[in-house]
Amino acid sequence: MTVLSKSQKELALSLFDKGVIKFDFKKGWRLKLHESNPDAPLSPFYIDLRKLQSYLDVKLKAVLALVDLTKEVKYDYIAGIPLAAVALVSSLADKIGKPQITPRMDKKTHGEIRTIDGDYEKGKTVLVVDDLVTSADSKLEAIKVLEDNGLEVKDIAVVFDREQGGTEQLAKKGYALHAALKIKPTLRFYARVGKITQKQLMRVLDYLANPLDKWSPMVSRRDPFGINP
Repeated sequence: MTVLSKSQKELALSLFDKGVIKFDFKKGWRLKLHESNPDAPLSPFYIDLRKLQSYLDVKLKAVLALVDLTKEVKYDYIAGIPLAAVALVSSLADKIGKPQITPRMDKKTHGEIRTIDGDYEKGKTVLVVDDLVTSADSKLEAIKVLEDNGLEVKDIAVVFDREQGGTEQLAKKGYALHAALKIKPTLRFYARVGKITQKQLMRVLDYLANPLDKWSPMVSRRDPFGINP
């Protein structure tokens, strides 16, 4: 079982206390994976790292975690996946002293038509950074834009890995994922310090084990998040 380090615990507590990670066992949330799996159960928890732009002290903790996480990774540019990671990556680039570029996930129809914002040299290596990973679809979309423009990608860094297949999906394509926090040990830590109950912990772990299934042995169809006794 993975045990969080002191710095990971501090980051996890800060994210919880600022409402970056939140729980809803009645309604739940739709995720990007629902675009391709519309009948999948709603997620009983949500991680909104865009809030970090409003909490500079917590954002700094996340940035420092990413700095430490990628200190052995060799790269020339940092690329943030828009829009969730842009503010985080800007601070990360300043802290590390590496230039930032941004793959465009929309189609620019005015001015200079380009698919990457920022200057770069073909053949250089890019560290792709995002707020979190559920499935790897958005990461692969951004990586394709970068590679189509002659750049090389080997590594992806995120603050949170929801542990719902993204790591494995990236690995199959030859990319290494680096995560400051993984959801399962973080949830167990929250339960140990009383941020969530043991029952809530088990419900979320059950959901994570069956994120695409309509039916789970621990959860009834009438009570999808296991709230009722």
